[in-house]
Amino acid sequence: MTSPSAVFPLLGFLLVSCISSNPPAPPVRWFDPTPPRVALDARRPVRVTSAAFLRQDFVVRIPPYELSIDDSLRWVAPPEQLVAAALDNTVALPADLSIEVVRFEFEVGDTTRAVVELLCASEGRTVPVRVRCDAISRAPEQLAVAMAQALSEVSRAVVAAVVKGG
Repeated sequence: MTSPSAVFPLLGFLLVSCISSNPPAPPVRWFDPTPPRVALDARRPVRVTSAAFLRQDFVVRIPPYELSIDDSLRWVAPPEQLVAAALDNTVALPADLSIEVVRFEFEVGDTTRAVVELLCASEGRTVPVRVRCDAISRAPEQLAVAMAQALSEVSRAVVAAVVKGG
């Protein structure tokens, strides 16, 4: 019969051998989709807010009901700051313009595309603006390129919807 004092070291050894060291998690990758900056004018910045679930992690929508957040791929700033930066050099925006970022995500279907959807409020009316740009692949670098293209089109789309009326 084995004595209790001999069993405890054996149990300790078995416990330690059961604990395995998992490989380290892959490092977080950061992406900056903002267009190149030029000299800013004296205009005050546009007020941009975003939906509560939008953050720096990549958001992927698989229609009709699935929404996933990839916490290993992140933007360098929250979506509202990226949209505000994309609008920084737009000169024709109304002074009272406020924008809510409703979608800042990738939509997966037949193709994968970057989607930026905004609600633009000015002069007592609210206008939706949606920009979509296809990604050539689902590689993170290509997703970032598609989002950069979408952001580069945001100012044109906002001006067309808000200033020119649609």
